[in-house]
Amino acid sequence: MAICVRKNCTTSVWGNNKERSKRLCKRHYAAYVQNRIAKEAKALSVCYYCGLSLAKMRNKKYCCKAHRQLGSRKILGKIITDIIGFSYWGHIQHHIKRSPIELASINGVHDITGLYQLYQCKTKHQRSYVLALEQWGVSKEKLKIKPIPLLRLEICHFYPVNSGGENTPDNVIIAPLRINRMLKDTIPYQGRLFPGLKVLRKKMPLNGSLYDGLVARFGKKVVDEELSSIGKLKHFHGNYAKQPEFGGMHHEFPLLMLLISELLRLGHHDIVKFLQAIRRDYESLLPVYVELVAIIMFYAILTGDRDRFLMRFMRIQRWFDDTALSTRHPFRAWGRDNYERCMYLLLRRYLRLFFGSAIESPREIVDLYNSFFSLQVVDVGELGEIVSFSYFKGRQSKVNTFFIIPEYVLDTLPRSGDVFGIGSTLS
Repeated sequence: MAICVRKNCTTSVWGNNKERSKRLCKRHYAAYVQNRIAKEAKALSVCYYCGLSLAKMRNKKYCCKAHRQLGSRKILGKIITDIIGFSYWGHIQHHIKRSPIELASINGVHDITGLYQLYQCKTKHQRSYVLALEQWGVSKEKLKIKPIPLLRLEICHFYPVNSGGENTPDNVIIAPLRINRMLKDTIPYQGRLFPGLKVLRKKMPLNGSLYDGLVARFGKKVVDEELSSIGKLKHFHGNYAKQPEFGGMHHEFPLLMLLISELLRLGHHDIVKFLQAIRRDYESLLPVYVELVAIIMFYAILTGDRDRFLMRFMRIQRWFDDTALSTRHPFRAWGRDNYERCMYLLLRRYLRLFFGSAIESPREIVDLYNSFFSLQVVDVGELGEIVSFSYFKGRQSKVNTFFIIPEYVLDTLPRSGDVFGIGSTLS
């Protein structure tokens, strides 16, 4: 008598003709029939909301999270569905779950919408592009295009979330990804400038999704009204290529403009005034130095000005530019050359301290600046000048800009000009 073909089964096959034709015992034949019925049902299954076939998906009722929420009537309205379906929402939810106090790290739904809008702003500054197709998902036939950010940025918390920092717009800044990774989870210096915001409330656990947690705490009507203020979102469906468009470092000053935008949002108008003056005076002559100021300042901001760069920068600016102080300090009478000497030595010191780069080396400056981008945006020319690249419709153009190494790099400042508070030498 035949034995069941299933592994490790020694039961004899003696049932009806169908069982004998498959050479299965009664127990294994019943399981075979049940699996076949389930496969046939899966092949005919469709999304309960839109009717899309689920035959090649592991999902049982809905084709995606958004349709599950609509179909189960957890939320109403396409705008809110789109908002929750975006990756921005997932990032915000991740930050809240990382916090030891979870939902207590926000003050209200307006903090969620504020963070969401910051992610939208970050996308604009990143200038994403697409050069090639990438396979995305399980299907070999389905190709999607993945955008690549030209300027690599992150939403950075002043006071780290996992140490009890707030998940609010006032505790975050859009900053270069590289600097944020260098300082990851570092608690800033608790001084006057950029100390961050720490929550003192007790933990409010987030059980389930962020949307459900917000509804449970603030009410569905309040949550839906606040989220609706975000408005309609732009979708990238991954079905076309997009060439990089960048006017060049010498024309767009991407890091400086991002820094100015964020400082204005955070209310630091005094710093912005001096940054705008530096750009106005040096954008055509020394554009790379203008961007270096922004790079160093991003680092200083995220450390809470632990190394006093911002304090010294503001002191130099006030002493040289403030007419109200000109009668008490001789700096205004020193003129432009001495101002440039102070600023050059200040940048020289902090570039070495923060990034290990020498301001006298064009190659080190170029490598540092390019590390913030996914494409080459600057290079060293044949005569040691800085070459600035621009991109438009798949074409690369270049413009030569100045790179000057003053003779007084190793000089010391006059004793009356001890602007750094630590002596007159910056070596």
